[in-house]
Amino acid sequence: MSERRNLERYDLTVPARVTVYKSHDSKEVFETNTCNISSKGAFIKTEHIVPEGTKLQLDVILPVNKVKELVGASTYVKVTGKVVRVCIEGIAVTFDNKYELMPYLNY
Repeated sequence: MSERRNLERYDLTVPARVTVYKSHDSKEVFETNTCNISSKGAFIKTEHIVPEGTKLQLDVILPVNKVKELVGASTYVKVTGKVVRVCIEGIAVTFDNKYELMPYLNY
């Protein structure tokens, strides 16, 4: 199988909160960790069943000391995307171009 990625992917295990949108008024939220991440997607370790094509929101917590010094808290990236691959270990998510950086005060 050939490698389709053209962006650098980093082995980065950080806490993440996943919100899966099941319907217009139904969602599931769970905590997990990333396994790796790039500017266009991530692989997320989970035992939750999330079908390919499912839209979700991913809040990735970045416990970077410099950010903490500047804003007084860790930061998280809030990004939306969809599941593009499912396997036993977890799910691969591709990101939309919409994201926000937010202070994470409870970290």
